[in-house]
Amino acid sequence: MLKKILIAVPIIVLLLLGIIYYSQAHRLEVLNAYSAKNICSCVFIADRDVRQITDENLHVFPSSYVSTEIDREAKMVSCDLFGFKKRTARYREGLGCALLVGEDDYNCSFKTKPAAPGLDPEVPWPYGRKSVRAKLNSIHAVSLFRAFDYAFEEKHHTRALLVAQNDTILKEQYAVGFSKDTPQLGWSMTKNIAGTLVGILEKQGKLDRNSPAPVEQWKADQRKSITTNHLLSMSSGLEWEEDYTTYSDVTRCIFLEENAGDFAASKRAESAPNAIREYSSGSTNIVSNIIRSQFKTQEEYWRFPYEQLFYKIGMNSAQLETDESGNFVLSSYLYATPRDWARYGTLYLHNGEWKGEQIISPEYVKYCTNELGLEHESFFGYGINFLLNTDKKLFPDAPEDTYFTGGHDGQRVFVIPSRKLVIVRLGVSDQVDWNELLKRILKGTKKRV
Repeated sequence: MLKKILIAVPIIVLLLLGIIYYSQAHRLEVLNAYSAKNICSCVFIADRDVRQITDENLHVFPSSYVSTEIDREAKMVSCDLFGFKKRTARYREGLGCALLVGEDDYNCSFKTKPAAPGLDPEVPWPYGRKSVRAKLNSIHAVSLFRAFDYAFEEKHHTRALLVAQNDTILKEQYAVGFSKDTPQLGWSMTKNIAGTLVGILEKQGKLDRNSPAPVEQWKADQRKSITTNHLLSMSSGLEWEEDYTTYSDVTRCIFLEENAGDFAASKRAESAPNAIREYSSGSTNIVSNIIRSQFKTQEEYWRFPYEQLFYKIGMNSAQLETDESGNFVLSSYLYATPRDWARYGTLYLHNGEWKGEQIISPEYVKYCTNELGLEHESFFGYGINFLLNTDKKLFPDAPEDTYFTGGHDGQRVFVIPSRKLVIVRLGVSDQVDWNELLKRILKGTKKRV
């Protein structure tokens, strides 16, 4: 009997481990994919220290137990947890890092990425690269320093804070290991870029956001009435689960699929367009595919955001990343320096105009920054990928015209037109009292400019 028990126990243990493994296999794959993608981008785009990346970005269990292999010659990063579900990300010139899923697109590269125009070293930011600081009176200076001290309290995990008023940087500060030249991930602030690119195409007469979206597989079913506007306003009616803690639509879309937009476009309609609103990274990646459809070649598509947006406003550090198919993951993956994120906010502060050129129309800026009147409370104050301080309900101590774009882990670009303010905060935690931070910053800036 004892011999039978000794034989049975290991078998039962192995069976239990097998059940646990297979039940959690997708979660393990997502975890390893997230780790490989994150480390790859931080190393080959941001040029950050590997130890700092793992300590700060992957410090939470079980991420802290992920094994990492970095091949600097091939520019590849592979991660696995205890040998299970290994995933690999690879840096591709001009396209950033992509997770390897399929077999055909590993060597996809952007051979003719346009060169960023030089910024005049004698012209102050945002139009040039000269650092000029506004002179603050003693009261404002003390208040602003206290605001920065608050932002950089250890519990807030802030990596960068920049405050600019009237096109002049008042103050900027960076955590150890970061500087004004370190590109940082905007996560869902990238969705805002998608909306701006649609605005550029619309201004050029190439796309009508209110016409049925040009998605071939929708033309024969009830999804044919979905417009690009429905996708931008998160009201397409497509089924979607936006849960990053498990194996869900969003984690499958950006970590496990070769073409994020195609996967999202395959989802069935669960309601008519504009009947419900549901936050969806999938919708934005469908928009990316729609933008792709406006160009004859992949190279033209890749060049478009750089030639028509980033380089026109001096966002020379900007690096959009693609999935393995070569399409931009516009839901999540744009790296840029804090100063360049602030340039982007300044474009909206200037009503879409930059150095005499209207990049997007004032009407489109208004479309993006007006409340949609959505019923669900999670969409309170929602514009087109901007959140608005309507009736001061989000930030009681900030002006009502305050609006912002935000991303995972507390990425923020705030625009306050009445004070001519742009505020950029980047970090690895959303546990910040944003109203308190804004209140302190506002106390340290001029009310009339």
